[in-house]
Parts: sequence; structure tokens; C-alpha cells
Amino acid sequence: MRHSEQRSGTKPRITEADCVRYHEAGHALAFYALGFRPRIISGSYAGHDGRTTSFARVLGKGPETDHARTRAEDYAVCLVAGAVAESKYCGRPLAELRLTVGSADYENVYSISEDLMIYRNLEDCAAVRGAQVHLWESRAQALIGHPMLWASTESLAEELRMHGDRLIGKDLVLAIERGIRTVAEFPDSIISMLRGRRSSPNAILV
Repeated sequence: MRHSEQRSGTKPRITEADCVRYHEAGHALAFYALGFRPRIISGSYAGHDGRTTSFARVLGKGPETDHARTRAEDYAVCLVAGAVAESKYCGRPLAELRLTVGSADYENVYSISEDLMIYRNLEDCAAVRGAQVHLWESRAQALIGHPMLWASTESLAEELRMHGDRLIGKDLVLAIERGIRTVAEFPDSIISMLRGRRSSPNAILV
């Protein structure tokens, strides 16, 4: 079975399925907090409303406005948030996850870094790109590590376990918000604020 049986009094064993749930929950929570509208988690895939990434639709060109560049950076944070959540839960080093289960996400992160450098070509070098990715990882760690969002990540991972690792649309959003309600002092005002994030470049929590 996907979720291992536990003997009374023993520490729960972390399974690979658990790590996948936390990984995808991390993506979804970051999408929610940063205004990218999570739409689905199905197995090892977390998706969002594609209209929220319209800044990235022109291939071969970097984000052309300050707003688009800010949103591109926010999206990079969402991409690394899955590996960050998995690392926090499973105890695997983030450096390891970059090269394994998070490698596809990081390919997209590096592409965003390249696109952003189009407008800063005099600064373009490995050290700057590395620092940029490290900043996005730090933002994701602060976001996922926020007590409210970590509680929601844990709650969402459990709901995924109970629903066959698949939540879609409103069910996914409500599952995220149930987690927030378990710890937030003023959950309704916080949820209203987060729901109001559409394309604002200003981060709510980090």
C-alpha cells in the first residue's frame, strides 16, 4: 500500500510517495501564495492557471518589463518550492534534489535566469546566475518555512494521501485554505488577501 502501516509507538516511516506529495504540495502552496492560481495536483505533477504566466509566452525573448521580470522571479520561486518542501520533510539535501527529482524544475529555473540576463548582459556570468538561483531558493525556503504555509503543506500532503494523490480546481484550493485555517490567527482576512493576488508583483509573505 502507498501509506505504510505503522506499529503503535513507532516513528512513521517516510515513504517515497510521501516525499512526492510534499514536493507537489510545495509547488501548489507557492503558486497559491504568489498568485499563480494552483489548478491541479495529480501524482507527481502540480499545475497552475496558464494565464498567470503570460509574461513567459514570447519564446526567445526575456521578460520585457519590470513587472514581467518580477513575476518571472516569483515563478522561479514556485519552481524550486517543490524541492524545498521535499527537502524539509524528507531530510534530503536540496543540493541532491536539484540533480534528481527536482532536475526538470531546475532546468526551467536556469532558463528563467538566462532570460533575465538578456537585459543584463554585461553582468551575465556563472557567479551572478548562481547567486540568483540561490536567492530564489532562499525565498522558497522562507515561504515554505512560514508556519502558516508549512502547516498547509502538511495538511495538503495528507489530503492528497486520502484522495488518491489527485486534487483538482476548487477542491485543491479549498484543501490549501483548510490548512491555513488550522494555524492562522485571522484566516479569513489572510485567505482573502492571498486570493486577491492575481498579477501583483509584490510578495505577501517573503
